[in-house]
Amino acid sequence: MDGEVGAGGISGTGYIRDSAGSNHLEMIGNARLELSSGEPLTMIYPDDGASGVDKTVTLKASGGDASFSGGATHPLSYFFQVDTVDSFDSDNLKESGWLPHYGEYRAFLSPSTTYYWRVAVKDSGRTVTTFTPTRSFTTEGRTNWYVKPVGGNYGSEEGTDYDNAWDGLLEVVFGETGVESGDTLHVCVTNDGYIASQGGILVLNGRQYSDSTERITIDGNCPEGEPGIVWGAYRMYDEPWVYEGNNVYSIHLDGCSHPGNMFQDVGIPTNDDYILLTPVSSITKCEATPGSYYLEEGQCRGNLFYVHTTDSSDPTGRIWANRWGYNFRIFDNRYITFKNLKLMATGSGIRSSYPSEYIRWENCELKHGEHGLIDFWDGHHNMEIINCELAWASNGIYLISSTNNSPRRIIFVRGVVLDLYFILLQDRNS
Repeated sequence: MDGEVGAGGISGTGYIRDSAGSNHLEMIGNARLELSSGEPLTMIYPDDGASGVDKTVTLKASGGDASFSGGATHPLSYFFQVDTVDSFDSDNLKESGWLPHYGEYRAFLSPSTTYYWRVAVKDSGRTVTTFTPTRSFTTEGRTNWYVKPVGGNYGSEEGTDYDNAWDGLLEVVFGETGVESGDTLHVCVTNDGYIASQGGILVLNGRQYSDSTERITIDGNCPEGEPGIVWGAYRMYDEPWVYEGNNVYSIHLDGCSHPGNMFQDVGIPTNDDYILLTPVSSITKCEATPGSYYLEEGQCRGNLFYVHTTDSSDPTGRIWANRWGYNFRIFDNRYITFKNLKLMATGSGIRSSYPSEYIRWENCELKHGEHGLIDFWDGHHNMEIINCELAWASNGIYLISSTNNSPRRIIFVRGVVLDLYFILLQDRNS
């Protein structure tokens, strides 16, 4: 792809020519084709001596042809180094490895720290240049971010302070321009969703995202004293409720739910309040039992769900079903702390065979789990559960290995109140 053609590969401009086939790419907007013509290797960003640089910084360089006296064999590859000392030999050294084609490297760095960086280039003939002269920059400090329940009016809604909080958990930005290593995200008030806007909140501080040991803290303490509560159950109002008679109403499930953990009036009258509905075995029993529900055919999409509210009135906007609400996803992550949070019916904090390390739950309440409130599999290591309350689940902390004789894992538990069964370890995946 080293020239321009017209549509379909005919003579002209506006498309990048595919020299090996007919996949000519249209250039739109401000896109343009720039061909290397002997440019020197240039460090583009950040500038030397820059301050307040994002902790998730993308180092940029370009060119490099002029570094090869006999001419470069394309494509070029770039190798970045960034360290806290200009000798590039400390334990904090980060290296990109050779990156073909693109002179960009995303580094996850600590706050309020001076770094040094440089870059080298090699061509496809494996000729390697020396490193560029060293540049330095200083990263921004730690930042507090805020999120409130969806549907509010929170100023700019950019998360930068309490009055300009993000409008709902799905608006939270992790990584560059948002929550990064060393930052704190304050989750305020009761956060719940419905099936059209539910989602997993992927916390980006993990192995493929960062090798920083600076923690991201997700904290339920907020300036107005409103505790942070996150619900994994979703509010059922995707369609109108149908009155069946005798104080019973019905609605179709919009997604498969766990057989249990159905709720009424979440966050009413105070943020901490909710009602756990009682399952019964027939519509007749549902009619006779205020605060009950009945599933006639099963727990999946399209099945009818019947409810008799505690006050025998219309359930519209008042019923939550298990799953399909909010859940923090911490697959393949490191150095994350959940603190002072109430995590209600959120499924498992970790439920994946992907490795995760150095995750901490501190002063949290985890209640109403499907199976285990926190599941640890192979590769989950150096986990901490400190001064938490775990209740209403088959298993509080569930350890399971997918293979015999898997590597040793460290799970640290201290000051935990358990109102459930507690399975220590199952040696194989059942």
